[in-house]
Amino acid sequence: MPKRAQKEEAVETGQQQVEPVRKKTKHGGGVTADEAVKDGEAPPAAAAFEDTPDNVLTGDGKWSDLTITSWNVDGLRAWVKKNSLEWVTAETPDILCLQETKCAEKQLPAEVKDMAEYPHQYWSSSRDKEGYSGVGMLCKIKPLDVTFGIGVEEHDNEGRESDKLSLPISTSISWSLYTCRILAGACSSGDRPGFTAEERQGFGNVLAEGFIGSYRHLYPDTCHAYTFWTYLGNSRAKNMGWRLDYFVLSKALLPHLCDSKIRCKALRSDHCPITLLMAM
Repeated sequence: MPKRAQKEEAVETGQQQVEPVRKKTKHGGGVTADEAVKDGEAPPAAAAFEDTPDNVLTGDGKWSDLTITSWNVDGLRAWVKKNSLEWVTAETPDILCLQETKCAEKQLPAEVKDMAEYPHQYWSSSRDKEGYSGVGMLCKIKPLDVTFGIGVEEHDNEGRESDKLSLPISTSISWSLYTCRILAGACSSGDRPGFTAEERQGFGNVLAEGFIGSYRHLYPDTCHAYTFWTYLGNSRAKNMGWRLDYFVLSKALLPHLCDSKIRCKALRSDHCPITLLMAM
């Protein structure tokens, strides 16, 4: 398959485009960034990613009036102790979606429950395994309707879905039922998290139903834009990661899309937050 066709296919299925960055050596050859890391060297500067200034206008000039932030916090209580709420206050999203809270609602930190700017909070945690998974949604304005779970007991008990924000890959659902939706969160398999063929296929199935990955829609050629880095091997400093966190929109919402951002400098979890700007 020609290189250009491969790139277009990868964008369609939500895959990341990471061109090997070559570094000259004293012998006149080159090594990739991955090979450099194996040798104990930092990757070349070209492997770095810098977030650009926010675009607050739609294509037809409408101003952004809705901001949604999604963050896989890898444990809410530990995340709070890292002064993460200061970051949230500075970002000031209208809706804050949290994943992997790993605590029951009765164990929520007081600092979170008492946030005056988010009086409307909705939490879902695992009923079968304490300290496992869990999601939450915090809103400045009360939603018109809130639905917990997806009607599949096997998955509803896990605390992985709340308010139609995310769905397990194995769940079969007719996405055409929802004509105007935003799907926010980290797209990974519960028992085998990673950039697996199963997860990529599951995400591709969502896009095949007519949904759009907001970041790749706006930035089709941007490389090294990741949202997750393992704690092993100093991966974050070397920017060796995966883009696991997404905002997925129905096509009806594309005219309202201003920007989709990766806040890669927020260091309080193995995931960084992502933020969506919409003009509604």
